[in-house]
Amino acid sequence: MLIAACCVLFAGASLILTSLTQARSDPTLTVALNAQVPTTPDAPIELNFSRALKPVEGRIGIIIDRNDVTSLFVSDGMRMVYSAALVSLPLGESQLTVYLIGVDSVWREIGRFGLVVVKAKLVPTPIQSARAEPSIVNTVETAKTNGSDLLAGNGNTTGKNGDPATESAAPPVTNGSALAPESEDTSRDTGKQHKWGFEKFDYVPSVTLVIKTQPAQFNFPADTHPSQRATFTDGTLQFSMRNEMTRGWFGAQSSFDFAGSTFQAEALRFGTLGNNAPQVDLSSYLVQFKLGRAKVNIGSTSFGSSRQLINNFSSRGITVTVPITKRFDFSVAALNGTNIVGYGNFFGLGRSKHQLQAATLGVEFLPKHPGGLRLEFSGVSAYIQALNNFSQGSVNDVERSKGGTVRLIATDKSGRFKFDGGFTRSQYGNPADPLLYQGTNTLAVPFLTRNARYFDASYDFLVAIH
Repeated sequence: MLIAACCVLFAGASLILTSLTQARSDPTLTVALNAQVPTTPDAPIELNFSRALKPVEGRIGIIIDRNDVTSLFVSDGMRMVYSAALVSLPLGESQLTVYLIGVDSVWREIGRFGLVVVKAKLVPTPIQSARAEPSIVNTVETAKTNGSDLLAGNGNTTGKNGDPATESAAPPVTNGSALAPESEDTSRDTGKQHKWGFEKFDYVPSVTLVIKTQPAQFNFPADTHPSQRATFTDGTLQFSMRNEMTRGWFGAQSSFDFAGSTFQAEALRFGTLGNNAPQVDLSSYLVQFKLGRAKVNIGSTSFGSSRQLINNFSSRGITVTVPITKRFDFSVAALNGTNIVGYGNFFGLGRSKHQLQAATLGVEFLPKHPGGLRLEFSGVSAYIQALNNFSQGSVNDVERSKGGTVRLIATDKSGRFKFDGGFTRSQYGNPADPLLYQGTNTLAVPFLTRNARYFDASYDFLVAIH
């Protein structure tokens, strides 16, 4: 008996040590992108992990500029690649944050990288190339560019009487810079007109049609043969539209996804509308506007970075982000209380008492190092009715909550040291719900006020080198 007990204790201790070791050894990652060099909106992003993630550890979540883009990354073992073919990277400075989402739904940050996205990379102009390499061919090209004919007269490349000063007397370059954008200057020189007056206008539709059929069915004994849909032929549709346009300080991106089926019971909203559900319905959409440095998202979006108050709450609504100065930025959101689909309640704000309103004020103490030392103040006010999310069935009651949080984030320039801490105070209550009370003498739940706090600090002593 004593030996058996010792064996059990030893096995339990081994299990605990193994779990602690796995929990503490989160995978590290590197990004194949230089944060100091600007990149273009269509440039790919490659994340390389130090090891493959185990199923018991959870999954990876990736946020770019408060938008969840995990589904846009293609996983390939220890590598995840973001393709910007359909959804381009946002212009300007932003943060790419990688989280490890455990099986307990706790988000742990394992990497944060800065992105600087510009319209087009800077490349050397032909004038600069001619000056850098004064060969015969380059001199001829320079002469043509400047509108002079250096080969006239005596047939050499130095002008009249072989005087080298003639070449330097060519008209000066009006650009005034050794580097010039690759896109706009070329279009102005050639007189190219952009579509609808935009500098960039892309439209990418895609359609997927599927036919599923069961032409015959045989049952034994025969009385087990179903009376309905023993044989069938159904068709399904998935249609997507992606659009991007830019002009100066204005930019817009949109994506619309539709789903349809010839079988009524497979309609997107059959569970709520029954036979009245449209067979082709709007499954999701997102429209993003860039107005200078401000950004507006309309549609299926997410908001929040406070783990104890509102953390990437996703629904249909409107979010606005305004960088006031290099140090201060302000974000505000109004979202539907539950996730919805369809054409009705298009903006997600059709129910005034089934909404969530939130705002965040961010302060960057080190503007040249975003995320180096950042302080955030967030507030939330929510009124949720007894309604379910799309494709979710449960018995809910009316909820009313509000609260505020303060969050401090700090990282060093190398990215090895990370700190994340916050304090939250929230209030929760259940307003009177006639559907639940049913005329009975029921005692209302009083408003409850609770406080919560957390802090995470880590330092990476070893960094993987690839």
